[in-house]
Amino acid sequence: MRLTAAPAESAEGRTGQAFDKGDIVRAGYNAIAAQYMANRRDDSDDVRLLAELGQRLPLGAKVLDAGCGAGVPVTRALAQWFEVTGVDFSEAQIALARQNVPQARFVCADITQLDFPDGTFDAIVS
Repeated sequence: MRLTAAPAESAEGRTGQAFDKGDIVRAGYNAIAAQYMANRRDDSDDVRLLAELGQRLPLGAKVLDAGCGAGVPVTRALAQWFEVTGVDFSEAQIALARQNVPQARFVCADITQLDFPDGTFDAIVS
């Protein structure tokens, strides 16, 4: 399975230096990682939908959480039933995720550039 997107756009800031928009977004998520995690709720719509996914997949199924953030609440809930791989491009978010959900596997990468073999996952959530 190869997920790809167009190359990240660059622009010029006020100083005339080029900057990568992806780097700006990553830096933003790194800066707010703890606050973002604190604001995630266990009773949000996306978390409630996980019960339906849980009924459709066998225990131990392999699930990719694309854009997993700090691993809570989605990756943590999925890891109760499944073998989960979480991917996020924020180093700070991945560090928190590894602490919050030690039983899951985490990869710090851009989800638009993943290169997992076909059939690696039984489901993908995002």
